[in-house]
Amino acid sequence: MEFTEEKVAEIAKKLEALPAVQPPPRKLNKQEVVTSLRKEIEALRQRGYTLEHIAEVLRGEGLDIGSTTLKSYLTRAKGKAKPKARSVSKKPTVVTKKEAAPKQAVEAKKPLGSFKIRPDQEDL
Repeated sequence: MEFTEEKVAEIAKKLEALPAVQPPPRKLNKQEVVTSLRKEIEALRQRGYTLEHIAEVLRGEGLDIGSTTLKSYLTRAKGKAKPKARSVSKKPTVVTKKEAAPKQAVEAKKPLGSFKIRPDQEDL
């Protein structure tokens, strides 16, 4: 089949007229579901509900989860919501040969050792 400029222009108009395609909804794993529901679950806990009861309600909605796993996921979700301040790493400093060379030259000018030679004492 041969294409003329008119035919290509017609195809281009048809392509431009096509509607946008909606991506399918992303499926969430259990951890993501619990993270999304964290505020609601915490509100239930403040109202006196136990994790076992909340897990039972979630199982009724099709989320197969136990109270222990729910507790673990909530702990992880809290950790993501409030990032902890990281401690400063105490890694040893690595000195390259180029950085060490000037230091060695300065140290070479100093007298070796930092103690004085004294005669032996008799009470040794």
